[in-house]
Amino acid sequence: FFHIFTIFFTHRGLRGLGGLQVFSLRNSRLNANKLFLLTRSLKTIHTLKIVDFSYDNLKDDCGEGLHELFQRTTSIISLDLTGNELGAEAICDLARALGGYDGCCQYLSLAHSTISTDALNLFCLHIANTEQVRELCLRGAIISQEGIKSCIAQQLIPNHKVLRAIDMSGVVIDTDVACEILKSLKDNYKIRKFDVRGCDLPVDLEVDFEILVNRNKFLFLYPAIGDTRISIEDID
Repeated sequence: FFHIFTIFFTHRGLRGLGGLQVFSLRNSRLNANKLFLLTRSLKTIHTLKIVDFSYDNLKDDCGEGLHELFQRTTSIISLDLTGNELGAEAICDLARALGGYDGCCQYLSLAHSTISTDALNLFCLHIANTEQVRELCLRGAIISQEGIKSCIAQQLIPNHKVLRAIDMSGVVIDTDVACEILKSLKDNYKIRKFDVRGCDLPVDLEVDFEILVNRNKFLFLYPAIGDTRISIEDID
């Protein structure tokens, strides 16, 4: 099988896919070697925009392959890694690659994964002050309350200026941790989606999230509101 994989997913095998924009390989039994061969070839397809490696059995030794995907290319705007078993090392390699990426990966999914606090912290550190990851999907992920508080509430939301959407639906969030997120979200006027459905939160806290997100949506649609440099005559 590895020989067949090597032939098909090397530059020779992908040569005829010059106009490819979406590459999806889901529910496969990839490993570090196969992933590296694959990403080394995919990065040569300069039309490629969306890559999906969901539920591909990726482990913590796959960081080199993920890093390779973002070398000498600028076209990739979306990466889905849902349902894999990436650890701190692989996520750090991915974040470092994104930090030096000359393109803009707008969407990243680490949904239905177990993400340690160290891994999440390293990820936030490496993408800070970059243009990468405007939408982050953590749906159904297993994250400690400390990780959510220190990395999402205290680091990502206040400091990652390009962030526009977070999906944390199905992630268990304690009430006190949710309150910490809301404190950060109150001072963030850019995030227009924050999904906390199925997080075991009281209804009143879910409403608070919705209010803040709707505020940001409104300000996005009507940017003149709250801008003291613009007069009523200018708005009219």
